[in-house]
Amino acid sequence: MKGFGSPCCYACRGAFPDGATRHIGGKNASLESVFRKLQQQTGINFVYTRTELQAAKPVTLDVNNAPLEQALDVTFEGQPLSWARQGSTLSLRRRL
Repeated sequence: MKGFGSPCCYACRGAFPDGATRHIGGKNASLESVFRKLQQQTGINFVYTRTELQAAKPVTLDVNNAPLEQALDVTFEGQPLSWARQGSTLSLRRRL
């Protein structure tokens, strides 16, 4: 499912109750694929546009047993995007 210029929100079930990631890893992975892994592990919903994803760079990361915020900090390092969380929803924004 892609945003095609409009906001896109993914929800998932089966999240770990403590909100910690178990393992997020990949080499030159798309930001969208990392989001899917984070959603599966934490239950967080991501809201973003296709334009925001197109601006993102591939990521290489290996995060184990980390709090969600730490996994996000590693994921967004060097990206032209930032994130803001409100409850179980995480929104992306382009950095100014």
